[in-house]
Amino acid sequence: MTCKQGCQSWRESLLQGGLLLQSKVIARKLASCPPFLFFPKIRFWTAKEWNTYKSTQRRNNETIRKLAFVTTSDGGPVTNEYLEQMSETARRLFNELYNRGLALPTWKAKSQTASDFFINTIVLDFPELRWCEGGRWKAEAFAVTRYPDCSRKFFNTGSFFSLSVVKVLLRSSFL
Repeated sequence: MTCKQGCQSWRESLLQGGLLLQSKVIARKLASCPPFLFFPKIRFWTAKEWNTYKSTQRRNNETIRKLAFVTTSDGGPVTNEYLEQMSETARRLFNELYNRGLALPTWKAKSQTASDFFINTIVLDFPELRWCEGGRWKAEAFAVTRYPDCSRKFFNTGSFFSLSVVKVLLRSSFL
């Protein structure tokens, strides 16, 4: 995919450049988030609508699908396969944050740089996460839902290594 500025992809530009600077550049490009008028069938445009839905479901003792706020442009649910693709991308982004020393035990404790990097990168592949008021709350809610599994691996099991550690381990195994 080539953007108007000629880079191979915004994500590559984001990862190759400085996280904060490139993230802000991309954020400005995405600031023209599609207005609600283009997607009138999206059920949860605001975080308030999503929270009201969850409260109603709880009050009625009904199941709440954690990611029901992620919908297609016509308001239908996305497939489980698509949600898995989104989750895999999120895991890779969380791992990148960990490798750069920006991962913390909880997503709520993250820095603005970590938040901007995650949100501005994931919406490039999954625009459904920006089809909302402000263009951010769905990506943020997605991160809140998916981050705990990764952070447990980062901080409890040590199963994620930085790329430099993996390279050292690979080199030493061939000596």
